[in-house]
Amino acid sequence: MTNEELQKKLNSLKIKLSEAVETNNQELADKYVDELNSLWEKASIHMEKNRKADEDRLSFKKNNN
Repeated sequence: MTNEELQKKLNSLKIKLSEAVETNNQELADKYVDELNSLWEKASIHMEKNRKADEDRLSFKKNNN
């Protein structure tokens, strides 16, 4: 997932959650909070993979200089 895709999904969920809260629809609000949590988990896994890849790249460069 690209940063742009993540931002689009976050913005969409933010709007939906706001609308659910404004209309006092607890069931929908809970659904969107769950979706946000799931999206956060996926993004966290992606960020951790990128961090490890960056760390490996830096380690490789350091060891080959």
